[in-house]
Amino acid sequence: MNNHSYNAIGEKDDLHSVVIDLTESQEPFLRFDWSYAQFNSNFADGLEVILSTDCGAHFEEVLFEKDGEELATVPDQISAWFPQESYHWKTAKIDLSDYIGSSVAIRFVNINGFGNNLFLDNFLIYERESFPDASLIFHPHASTNTFCLGEEAITFLTASNPENKFFWNFGATTNPPTSDEYGPNVVTFTETGTYHISLRVLNDLGYDMAKTEIHIIDDPIAGFDYSITNHLATFTNHSLFGETYFWEFGDGTTSSLPNPTHQYQPGDTYLAQLTVTNICGKNATQQTLIILTDTDDLKNNFFINAYPNPSNEFILFEMPALNYSSITLEIIDTRGTIISNFEIIEANRLFTQRLNISNLEQGMYFARVQIEGQFFVKRFVKIL
Repeated sequence: MNNHSYNAIGEKDDLHSVVIDLTESQEPFLRFDWSYAQFNSNFADGLEVILSTDCGAHFEEVLFEKDGEELATVPDQISAWFPQESYHWKTAKIDLSDYIGSSVAIRFVNINGFGNNLFLDNFLIYERESFPDASLIFHPHASTNTFCLGEEAITFLTASNPENKFFWNFGATTNPPTSDEYGPNVVTFTETGTYHISLRVLNDLGYDMAKTEIHIIDDPIAGFDYSITNHLATFTNHSLFGETYFWEFGDGTTSSLPNPTHQYQPGDTYLAQLTVTNICGKNATQQTLIILTDTDDLKNNFFINAYPNPSNEFILFEMPALNYSSITLEIIDTRGTIISNFEIIEANRLFTQRLNISNLEQGMYFARVQIEGQFFVKRFVKIL
């Protein structure tokens, strides 16, 4: 159903089955597959499945009712969406045993919310006992399905009837990537990532599918940046594979937030440390923060290095970044004319600029930086 370009919020569109005779059924089930992405929480569609026990004259028994996030099988999509992978689909299995002895009809109702496309497929009424039933089991078991790279292989099994046919898909980078064996299947994961594991079980009546996700992670790698405004440090966490975080700010206080802020007392140097932990281990990293108090502190901590000096071709300027993310370096001649300027971005707690001075005339020049109203100047000489 093309809800993406169908602006009729609240409109209902129906798909009806023929009348289905359940008078001699033993354990009837309805199954169907659906795939759906909502546009966002404000533009979302719905699906109802309603049953009639009087040959379609009245539909009153609601068998299935979902909308928005509950109906969605993938994250929100702004553009018109179409399923591309098997794990973009979900399967509904609905017990119809309460209606044995009746003739029923089933209505599928799309409820428009001007959201995104809804797909339905593989409608089937079947007897549970004879239809294939896919079950997927693995061990060792983990509550979050998360395992460490390089640990023991994972064994996948099924409790399905072994007389059926089986097709396992473990992922392109696993060993093995697929299997048509009943099992157990022992699988090795060689890369980090999320793996969509599926088992398809088939017989002459049709197929059933079971799915799960396996998350393979590595040892954590701690990393962070920070910025400081008015002695308030804002920390940005760049760690990999982190599950829990422990910050030590260097003044006796701590935090377990992923991206905390912290107010420092001025006039001191602090060693901030981030320790990252997951089920595979832990890792820590540190950075030194200089919290300035006034202009005297800035004078004592900021400087411009220039080398080689004198030079005839290239000269490298290097300055401590302190707590600044960027500065502007000006090149000035002896007449006070600014002949060039460069914005320099902090990298590894330094400001660096390699300047080609080969086209400058022989003589004396000045490199100048202005920070918080203060000028810092370094003299350099161009020689032939």
